[in-house]
Amino acid sequence: MLGAPAATIKFKAQPFCIDVHPTQPLLATGLITGQLKLFSWAPHFGQEDGTTRLCATQSWSARPHKEACRAALFSADGASIFSTGGDSTLQQRDVESNKPIWRRRAVHAAPVNAMARLGDIGLATGDDDGVVQCWDLRAKAAALTFHENSEYVADMLYDERGANKHTLAVAGGDGRLSVFDLRKGQLWARSDEQDDELTSLALVKHGKKLLCGMQTGVVGIFSWGSFGDVSDRVLGHPESVDCLLAHGEDAVITGSGDGLIRLVGVHPNQVVGVIGEHANESGIEAMALDTKGALLASCAHDQTIRLWDLAYLDAADDAEEEDEEEGSAPQSAAAKPAGKVDDDDDSDDDDDDSDDSDAAGKPRPAKKRKVVPKQVVKKGAAIQMGSDFFAGMS
Repeated sequence: MLGAPAATIKFKAQPFCIDVHPTQPLLATGLITGQLKLFSWAPHFGQEDGTTRLCATQSWSARPHKEACRAALFSADGASIFSTGGDSTLQQRDVESNKPIWRRRAVHAAPVNAMARLGDIGLATGDDDGVVQCWDLRAKAAALTFHENSEYVADMLYDERGANKHTLAVAGGDGRLSVFDLRKGQLWARSDEQDDELTSLALVKHGKKLLCGMQTGVVGIFSWGSFGDVSDRVLGHPESVDCLLAHGEDAVITGSGDGLIRLVGVHPNQVVGVIGEHANESGIEAMALDTKGALLASCAHDQTIRLWDLAYLDAADDAEEEDEEEGSAPQSAAAKPAGKVDDDDDSDDDDDDSDDSDAAGKPRPAKKRKVVPKQVVKKGAAIQMGSDFFAGMS
C-alpha cells in the first residue's frame, strides 16, 4: 500500500495546519512564521514510469499573524479562509483577492490552537487554556464560551447529522473529552480522565463511534452517547496519533509521531496498511482530505506538505460495496464576493507575495501587547453570550 507522494511542497519554515478547498484543487496552509499560503495543483503527465503526478503552484502568500498560524479552514462555500494562532487573532480572508474581510484581535486570552466549522455560518475556536468559543459569523461575535477542559484544546469535531445534531466534541490535553449541545448552549457530557493526552478526533459508523487519538499511540473508541470511558481501543501505533480523518464509515486515516500515515479499520479494529510517510520519521502535524476522499494532504516536521492519491482506496471500496447503497454526494456552494474589511484593531499591511525563505530566516518581530479578555471564563463554566443563533439551529 505504501507509495510515493503525488506531489511534495517544500518550505523553509514549519507548516502547522492545512485545509483543502471544498470544490476546487486548492490547498491552504499556515506556517510557524505567521504566514498563510494558498496553493493550487494540477495533473502532470509524462512521467517515465507512466504514472501521473501532481504539480503544485503557490497562488498567493500573506502574513496575517504575528505568531505561528496554528489553524486554517476554508469557509463552507470556499470563498474565504479563516485563520488563527499564537497571537490570538481571528481573521477571514478572501480566497480570490488575498485581502482580509474581517479580523478580531485578542479573541482568546491564550494562544488559539484549534478551530472547527459549525455549519455554514458558525465557527469554533479552542485555546491553550482549554477555553472554547463558538462564533456566529453573521454577527462576527462570540455567541457561546465554554471552559470545561483544564489544558489545551487539541482538536474539535462538529456534527450536525441525525441524533448527533449540533454537537461539538472537544479533545483536551488534560485527557478528557467534552461534548457540548450547542442548541442548549451547555455541556452535554464529559469523559473520565483517560490518563493520556487526547490529540485528535474522528466520527465513523454513521455517527455511532467517536474515535480519539492519544499521545501514547492508542486510538480510543467512544460509543456515541456513552462518553464516560472508551468502549474499545485500536492498537498498533508506536507513537502518538496526532491526526485522525474519517475515510468512509468503516475506517480512519491516522497521522502519527513516527511520520507514517496509516489506514485503520474500525470493527474489526486493525491497521490495514501504510498509505505514506514523511522523511526522517518526522511527526505528522496535520492532514486534510478533499470532499471526495480521493486526495490526502499531510504536513510534518520535515517542513513539507505531501499530496497522496487515494483513488485506489476508493476503487477497492467500490468493488467491495457495489451491492450496497451509495451515500449522498458531497454538496458544493457558490462563492460569494469579498466584502469590506471589518477590523476592530488592525492597521497592519499583511500582504506577503514572497516565498517563505526570508520569513524563515528573519521572521517579522511581534509587537508585545497586553491581551485583555473581554470576559473572564472560570473553569467548569459555560457562559452564554447571546446564544439565540445556536438555540435556533434546526
